[in-house]
Amino acid sequence: MTNFQTRSPSLNYHLSCGLHGRVHQIVKSFSLKTILLASEPKQGINQIVNLWGKLMLQYYGKQHIKEQKDLHRDFYVSKLGYYTDTGAYYWYHTESNLTYEQTFIKLKQYHVNERIPIQYYELDSYWYYKQNNYTGEHGGIMLYEPRPDVFPNGIDGLQKDVLHTPLIVHHKYYSTDNLYQNTYRFVNGSVGGVSLPLDQTFFNKIFSQVKQWGVEILIQDWLSSVYEDMPESSWDVQTAREYHIHLAEGAKQAGVKIIYCMPLNPDIMETLENTQVHYMRVSDDYSENINQWNIGRVSMITWAIGVIPFKDTFWTTSIQPESRYGNFTEPNIHLNALIALMSLGGVAISDKIGNTNITVVNRLCRLDGVLFRPERPATAMDSTFLASGGPKGEMWHTYSSDGQQSTFVEYVMITNLTEPYLFSWNELSNTEEDDNPIRIVSDIYVAFEFENPKDYYWFSSINSSTIVMPSCAQDLATHHSPFHLYIFVPFSKISNWILFGELSKQLPITKQRFGSIQNTADSLHVNVIGVYGEQVPITVGYCEHVFGKIDIFTVECSFISVQDISTMMITCEPQTGCQCNII
Repeated sequence: MTNFQTRSPSLNYHLSCGLHGRVHQIVKSFSLKTILLASEPKQGINQIVNLWGKLMLQYYGKQHIKEQKDLHRDFYVSKLGYYTDTGAYYWYHTESNLTYEQTFIKLKQYHVNERIPIQYYELDSYWYYKQNNYTGEHGGIMLYEPRPDVFPNGIDGLQKDVLHTPLIVHHKYYSTDNLYQNTYRFVNGSVGGVSLPLDQTFFNKIFSQVKQWGVEILIQDWLSSVYEDMPESSWDVQTAREYHIHLAEGAKQAGVKIIYCMPLNPDIMETLENTQVHYMRVSDDYSENINQWNIGRVSMITWAIGVIPFKDTFWTTSIQPESRYGNFTEPNIHLNALIALMSLGGVAISDKIGNTNITVVNRLCRLDGVLFRPERPATAMDSTFLASGGPKGEMWHTYSSDGQQSTFVEYVMITNLTEPYLFSWNELSNTEEDDNPIRIVSDIYVAFEFENPKDYYWFSSINSSTIVMPSCAQDLATHHSPFHLYIFVPFSKISNWILFGELSKQLPITKQRFGSIQNTADSLHVNVIGVYGEQVPITVGYCEHVFGKIDIFTVECSFISVQDISTMMITCEPQTGCQCNII
């Protein structure tokens, strides 16, 4: 529970406690607390992990990020972005014969011309000075200023004159030849070339500087190098912790949020001691590991302690011509996009100019770049942890709601199943959360697979319903992972109408499209949110009685009368059908 940087960072999944073996000495007043939780018979893994996270947050007096009223207005959570980190087309790679600044000018114009609604951009480590003036990815920071051969008009000039969006910038450890150590306190490692700033005034300077450039989020990357490449940082019980605390305090004073990247276990836990680490990349680098999208288990941990997991960037087309990754072909475009969307972390594409699949993008967001989001990150379901009897592959769950939280829709995604799996209502029931009493798993759902809504299921606790989820094994030659997304819409006996949602979107029912969903006697009233120029087809169904045949209709809402964002109302009645009208 305390002094996380003195704990073992082992990733070998074994149980350990106490000080790790590198610590040379401790002070007399040093103490260490450890918590061990055991679940009750009916508690699943998700519930016990959430309880553990709740206890940890209470101990540190920290609010879970889901309690923040503006969470779904946070641009990183709510809007589509563009990344240039590892795996991205423009990672240490520009358009032919162009500087990075010229490449960004061309990139921005492409996004505007094609109406690709990018709402923020990430600048990776190519722009600042590194050890021995090295221009590649390796080496610590020598000088945290934009190189004139990269951004001749500075990052602030790029933001104000070209991009006109919030920025995310990369940051890492410093080099032993950094130009700050004569003014500020640094500790240099004897091997690995790593230097740690341990001076609060230095971090205040850095964060104040980037804020003036238009930066809203800083990526603290290469966190593992502090432990792996600078043994001195773990010889005592305070150096590594002090580094994290100064980093967060500098960010807090400047009003900048932080993404942790490449963290070890102690770094993940260290977020409990500050309020600025809102997000964490919990995957490997994109393209480095073809299965780096597989974050359903680790997302349980970060979300439990109030940090949003992030999958990293992705391509929207399989091949990016002349990329720096050789013959790499992306086999799982739609899976990467779905998992990014369901993670609640950044949804950031990284294609070459002219090579973005706009159809993929449009499935994720409105025309203004607002993403269709669940209420929490998707996590592996309890049964996936069973040694026998569970699904032989990945099965994750999340849920969404309308704006008034009157209707909760459940999503279950399966992929890499090597054999069919019999899914029962009890598995949905086990996803209820003690800290969200508003959401109650319904007794009756209309369930359907995203690609086949007409092949619906009545799914109920009344008759012990089950769904046979098909095998969808990964192709070991191409690494293609087929997947299925099952959607569970609660059935209302009041109206007998069922909202299937906007089936052209990857998550068809979310608060970003539906302000409210109200069932009254024999009628359905749906408040639809749209952007000027959108044609929004909404699918609804009607049945005369529960478990009966459902007649399915589509009604289109045309947002052409009001500029910017507006709302329309769908009204469905048995006698007149469904109409969409301006409110």
